[in-house]
Amino acid sequence: MVWAVSLATALISLGGLFLIFIFAIEISGHGNSHTSSIVFLIIALLVLLVIVALMIRLLSRLVNAHLQSRGTAQPAPTPLSEQPTAQLPEARESVPVSDEQTTRRFEPAPGERK
Repeated sequence: MVWAVSLATALISLGGLFLIFIFAIEISGHGNSHTSSIVFLIIALLVLLVIVALMIRLLSRLVNAHLQSRGTAQPAPTPLSEQPTAQLPEARESVPVSDEQTTRRFEPAPGERK
């Protein structure tokens, strides 16, 4: 897992830099002002920097978790047949509801047969 995040971080940073500079060259070559190319370049580089920083943070957490899990011995899982089964409590008596003792007759809706 750690190698996958490392590889993804490297590919995103290198691929991102490549795409940013290709787009910057294309924008400046189409007669747009030099200022718009620089603004695009700065914004795109900042976005790439944030993405790579977040991926490096994730990578450092994965490495720390991996190093910490190496030192602790994990207990063997118990088979399902040896685990205690939970028992449901005894059923309670139902509480009588006030409309259990009443009967009602509904009037038929208009146009309905009796």
